[in-house]
Amino acid sequence: VALAILVVVLLVVWVEGCTADAKRDRNETYLAEIGAIGNASARLGQQLSTLLTTPGLNQEDLDAKLGGFAQTADNQVQRAEELNAPGPMVGPNAGAVEALRYRANGLRGLQNAFQETVEEPDASVAGETLLGQTQRLLASDIIWTDSFQQPAEVVLEEEGIEGLDVPSSEFVTADDLVSQSSLAAI
Repeated sequence: VALAILVVVLLVVWVEGCTADAKRDRNETYLAEIGAIGNASARLGQQLSTLLTTPGLNQEDLDAKLGGFAQTADNQVQRAEELNAPGPMVGPNAGAVEALRYRANGLRGLQNAFQETVEEPDASVAGETLLGQTQRLLASDIIWTDSFQQPAEVVLEEEGIEGLDVPSSEFVTADDLVSQSSLAAI
């Protein structure tokens, strides 16, 4: 009887260990996938910053590049929506999707704002129109942190999963903020 009890206890411990390992593996895989999307989005933000500081860029080239960036951002939203987030990560994944959607909308809005302001004689009106769209991009970073990164860290803690890093994703850098301040001053 004692041997049977020992076997059952060992079997339960082994199953719990396998379950914990599987849960860790699912979360690790998910975080790697959403991290790759977040990193690609951050690189897109860097490309946008480079584009907007390129001297002598004409309207057609700017429009084409921004259209391509918006399409890329839309693809990132779709990829994030299609991820198979493990149970408790469904909520944080929705936050990541929302942040990515803000980026796609901000890029599309920036493209439209440049089209609308190309003939605007008043630089302050043009600057305000453009600033409104860049604020969407800044908001996407806050949403990523507040609606994805922090909740995902809480999930890992509540699930008792250690040693995994929740990825960050910064679309607008501190240097970009200085540029935005310059835009507002126009």
